Amino acid sequence: MTRSAFMRRRPRRRSQRLEAYRATLPELTAPRQSRLTAAVLAAVLRWSRSHLAALALLVVLAGLGYWFFGTEDFYIYGAEITGTALTTPEEVYSSAQLEGLSIFWVNPPAIAHILEQNPVIQQAVVTTQFPNHVQIRVVEREPAAVWQSGDQSLFVDRAGVLFPLRGDASQAVVIRDLRGSPITPGKSVDPEAVLTALKLAELIPDRRAFDWEPGAGVSFITDGRWRVNFGDHSRLAIKVAAFRAFSEQVAPFRKVAVLDLSAPEQPYYREEP
Repeated sequence: MTRSAFMRRRPRRRSQRLEAYRATLPELTAPRQSRLTAAVLAAVLRWSRSHLAALALLVVLAGLGYWFFGTEDFYIYGAEITGTALTTPEEVYSSAQLEGLSIFWVNPPAIAHILEQNPVIQQAVVTTQFPNHVQIRVVEREPAAVWQSGDQSLFVDRAGVLFPLRGDASQAVVIRDLRGSPITPGKSVDPEAVLTALKLAELIPDRRAFDWEPGAGVSFITDGRWRVNFGDHSRLAIKVAAFRAFSEQVAPFRKVAVLDLSAPEQPYYREEP
């Protein structure tokens, strides 16, 4: 009896101890498990949101990239060109090398520089506008006279810059370079010679052709087959008046070879031998 009573008590003690131990477990692990679960869920949500945002951005960028470079909307197949007279819009557009180029690769200053390599074009301004509009405005050189050297003839502007003959030059003032040296479009000659010849053409309307050489300046051969030198454009009205007086009062009675008026205060002439 004693043993049986003892044996029945031990299970009750073990059960009590186990129940007491188990009773402590929820208090120790439940908060930790809930905190761990919340942290994991939060991390998953953050990862999902960041990756979804990145994926959405990637899709948008891919769409824009296809729109910009995979369609014809942003590629150039023409331009608005103004200011051409000696050149043509087709020539300017071809020189600009814009055909089939993406608007994103257009460099306006670089294209303007390329166009200005044409001696006819003094200035070029290039502007762009989305999606594929390009405007080119050119300022051409204005022909002031025709410069001849040897068998070459080129236009020259008032600054002395040479450029190719274009259009009708039959009424232009002609300046003959007596050196006969080769001339090239884009190069420059003496602008003083251009200015002097133009002023002489105004003062002597029936004279359209003049000669020029360094040192002597501008001159021409008269109808009496003698040369008159005017030098530069300084006091040109006085020089022309002296030339006319000499032509009427002296030349008819002398075998004149040269009349030099480059220094009008000290004019002189030389007769033929």
